[in-house]
Amino acid sequence: MWCEIFSETSIVAIEERGYIRKPVAFVSGFIHPDNPDTLFIWQVAVHASQRGQGLATRMLNQLLERKSCEEIQYIETTVTTSNTASNNLFIGLARKHQANYKISKYFESEIFPEAENETHEEEWLYRIGPVNK
Repeated sequence: MWCEIFSETSIVAIEERGYIRKPVAFVSGFIHPDNPDTLFIWQVAVHASQRGQGLATRMLNQLLERKSCEEIQYIETTVTTSNTASNNLFIGLARKHQANYKISKYFESEIFPEAENETHEEEWLYRIGPVNK
């Protein structure tokens, strides 16, 4: 459903082996309704077999090259402190696009419902840009 409604700002990578096709990565995003120059990346997922090969970066770059994103100057996302892969992905993306980035508190852990013996980490807002395409 997400890739249907937000197809212009989301992307799925498919691995093909003969007749077998399976999704191996997914980036979902949307153009921020209050900031039409900002692409908000909601989720990035890469199958373990595909990690460390730059696939997420390539997918983000493909999104930025789409006609629907030609007005995009900024990328925003939220990341937890422990998510090293996402931290590295977005800081690396900023560097590759020779863009500034700012990391600031966004969602405090207290606002998330508590599960039994589990708390949700706070989410940090990453704002990258302006991006050089």
